[in-house]
Amino acid sequence: MIKLSTSPIKLITLFLLVFAFVAAPGAKSFDLIKLTQKDSHAGQIVALQKLLNANIDVIKQVFEEEWNDNAWQPGMKITYEYKGDRFSQMLVEIYLDGQLARATKMVLTFDGAGDMVEMKVLNDSDGSGNFENSMLDHYTYSNHHMTNSLTQYWENDAWVNMLKAGYQYDGDNMIQELEQQWQDGSWVNERRTTRTYENDLATVNLIEVWENNAWSNLEKTLATYDANGNETESREQNWDGSQWVDMKVITWSYNAQGDVLQELSETSFVGITMKTRDTYTYDSQDSLSEQLTEQWDMGSQSWFNVRQRLFTYKDGALYQELDKKWDGSAFVNDKRDTYSYTTLTRVARKDENPKSVPQNFRLTNYPNPFNPETTIQFNLPQDAKISLAIYDAQGNRVTSLIDAGVFSAGLHSIQWDGTNQRGQSVASGAYFYRLQTNGYIRNGTCTLLR
Repeated sequence: MIKLSTSPIKLITLFLLVFAFVAAPGAKSFDLIKLTQKDSHAGQIVALQKLLNANIDVIKQVFEEEWNDNAWQPGMKITYEYKGDRFSQMLVEIYLDGQLARATKMVLTFDGAGDMVEMKVLNDSDGSGNFENSMLDHYTYSNHHMTNSLTQYWENDAWVNMLKAGYQYDGDNMIQELEQQWQDGSWVNERRTTRTYENDLATVNLIEVWENNAWSNLEKTLATYDANGNETESREQNWDGSQWVDMKVITWSYNAQGDVLQELSETSFVGITMKTRDTYTYDSQDSLSEQLTEQWDMGSQSWFNVRQRLFTYKDGALYQELDKKWDGSAFVNDKRDTYSYTTLTRVARKDENPKSVPQNFRLTNYPNPFNPETTIQFNLPQDAKISLAIYDAQGNRVTSLIDAGVFSAGLHSIQWDGTNQRGQSVASGAYFYRLQTNGYIRNGTCTLLR
């Protein structure tokens, strides 16, 4: 996959930093797939929240348990808080031996245009309820394109610079990111990421590092797509000083609906190739029901089971995710996540009256943040041909929802389920949508949390 670089300045990596604290030595392990995995096909599960008239069902809590001594024991609890119909805070609590051991809180701030401008991470190191500043991220935008980000950490009762990044675009595609580190009172180059596109699909992702006052090759990812825009191969390479060397190759296969059926990963290291295979099964509602992970045994030249993940639903929403591990003869319980929801009442705005013809060209979305689906509403002052597309925080086109479609004057809505043009789930983070018609362009921002 052409993916975000690994710098912690990325929004998705800050999610990782939130959990890096609670997964410190002594804490029990837990699964980050829902909130951090860039290409989690398990994220294709549908309807974590439902839209019922003016009421919005959103995820309120995820409770993770671990199987120990033939019983389920509490491991982690994630609680989401909202202001109005917008996500504002996430609290992560870690349990040891049934007792709350430590916690981390993430607080988000949005500007009037709906762009997330700040994310603060606070830590409670002993479960006492006393949260202390840990990390702070600032974001700036131009026309809903993220142009700069700044990461600071808390030290000696003050915020101290740590990392910053600047982004350049070619139209709607982010073509370069420059990352710098704060050293001895000044910013020093650290990493540069350059992307190449074909038909709005990223085909080359080049990462360079700053060494000896010059940029040096580090990593490169090459992506291949089929005629439907589905990514069929991702080839990750490292620079050995004179040439590019394959390190990891991932291939995907799909069904007729564009759902991923199988993912094969082959990693090469010191002459040895390790293989992992994930197979996905879907129910009659096209919701993910099972994920089976296998590894290749070079001795027997056969696949052996590693893990199995089973998904169950209630009223169209994910209710429970059961993770099992292979003990040599059967799958046995390992972890399970249980989801609960709350209903938010959204106050309708004047420009959302479906009986009226708006005087201005507007759009909005709800709920925001969302998982995995949000409704984008737009109202038109007159009949028009429009296009509506989703972009990531770096300005890369994720998917096109409407392509030169003709709509009448008035209020309209369309859903985005958090997948890209290839039907694959996208990572947690900030995204923006752009509606264009008759010379008008409007943008909105939404936040996906998995």
